[in-house]
Amino acid sequence: LLRLKMVRPWTFPFQGMLFFLTHPSLWCRCLYGLLVMLIIAIASLVGFSFLIGPTAHALIRAHCPAGLAWTVAVILMLIESALAVVILGLILMPLLQDLLFDDVLRLRGLEHALLKPAELHLRNTIMRAASAGLLFGLCQVLILILTIPIHAIVIVGSIIVLAINGYMLSWGYMIHYLVEIRGMSFHQTRHWVYLNRSSYISFGSVAFALEMIPLFNVLFMFTNAIGAGLW
Repeated sequence: LLRLKMVRPWTFPFQGMLFFLTHPSLWCRCLYGLLVMLIIAIASLVGFSFLIGPTAHALIRAHCPAGLAWTVAVILMLIESALAVVILGLILMPLLQDLLFDDVLRLRGLEHALLKPAELHLRNTIMRAASAGLLFGLCQVLILILTIPIHAIVIVGSIIVLAINGYMLSWGYMIHYLVEIRGMSFHQTRHWVYLNRSSYISFGSVAFALEMIPLFNVLFMFTNAIGAGLW
């Protein structure tokens, strides 16, 4: 808690960028994650493309014009493929971010903080990626959608959106540390984050703003995770 007060939390997303640039060993981890996501995207497109024909023929049998039927079938295929990639991304991205977090601890000489890496860490990381990570990611997406109308309030609305989404985002970045390393329960993490809400909002608001930048958002997801490890 003392560290949270001494160092301004909003600086850590930027510290994460610098740490990433000065530690090439982290580049491979990020490139590996991007490669996996690219393979998933391609596999999803190829897999769902086999549904175009059956979907189009089903629409034609339902008296839909042939041209429109094939167009709709392609659009549905793209939507299904995109949803599959998003869902898998919600599972895999937290896993990759947790691994980056742990890499940062090791580079800082804090390996002792990782409890039983060969047993407890691996099992819990996989479970989190498959369940808690997905649910937490879905909650973040839902909150993001629900807070969109608040942007209508000039300036103040944008600040509120940053604070709400930043709070959830920083909680998501730190839940791996709080649960798997410090041994807190989910309810304890909620209480801890609330007690330190100003720090979490400070870190999360900057991290959220960076992740909203088109084209660079995936890169900032990595550097924000690194910043969380430094925090």
